[in-house]
Formats: sequence, C-alpha cells, structure tokens
Amino acid sequence: MVTAQVASETIQRQGYNVGESAKIIGIGRTTMHKLIREGHVRAVKLGTRTIISQAEIDRLLNSSDAA
Repeated sequence: MVTAQVASETIQRQGYNVGESAKIIGIGRTTMHKLIREGHVRAVKLGTRTIISQAEIDRLLNSSDAA
C-alpha cells in the first residue's frame, strides 16, 4: 500500500497557478496576467483556476524574445 506522503513525493508538478508561475519567473502577478491576456504566455483555465504548465514557464524563460 502506498501512503499519501510517499505518493506526493514521487509526483512532479506539471503546472502552477498564476502567483506561483510569476514567482518562479521573478515577476508580479499583474504582469503575469498581462502576459497571458496579450498571448505571450499560454495558460489553461480549469474552473476558476488559471494554470501555466512547467513547459510554458521553461519556454518563456528560455525565449530570446521574451516580452
């Protein structure tokens, strides 16, 4: 039987909310919302939550033409 603690340690997060994504990148939440609204960052709406994938964060950080 796998305990919740062991299971949570083996799962790697693939997405972050707007605040977490902004903190990872080093910008404010307002700026992150603006980048999403302008189409510079792709995000997925899940109910009331906005999720940005780890791959999208990596793409933005490695982009040579970052907004």
